[in-house]
Amino acid sequence: MSFLGKKKSKKTTRLFFATDIHGSERTYRKFINAGKFYDVNLIVMGGDISGKLLIPIIKEKNGNYRATVQGTVQKFSTEAELQQLKDKLGLLGFYNQIMDEDQYKGFANDPASVDILFHKLARERLASWIDLAETRLKGTGIKCLVTV
Repeated sequence: MSFLGKKKSKKTTRLFFATDIHGSERTYRKFINAGKFYDVNLIVMGGDISGKLLIPIIKEKNGNYRATVQGTVQKFSTEAELQQLKDKLGLLGFYNQIMDEDQYKGFANDPASVDILFHKLARERLASWIDLAETRLKGTGIKCLVTV
């Protein structure tokens, strides 16, 4: 007999709870891996899962790129540098979109289109995270619940 006279269950639920990852790729991957690490059978993401910023990466006419990250304009000339930028933005929980100068000006003059793009990128990241969770958790018996 256990607490309040209830019979002990043979299977105890062990839970890992996290929240406020705000779009961070690294933090989400740690969350998915936490189930195995902490030997739990349920992982719960309690909210504030989506990122907060959309960073435009502007492709210049000379083939180079520039982006303003945390108040600093940064320039990139190689694909490797561009990938490092995208990885950094994912780590920070930011979304990004490559665009030319004219597209950037169009977005700057149309806040509704920025909102549409932001939500599209947030849905894409969430879909990729669902795929990752299904792949990593398949066959483990670990269930995953997410509130957005």
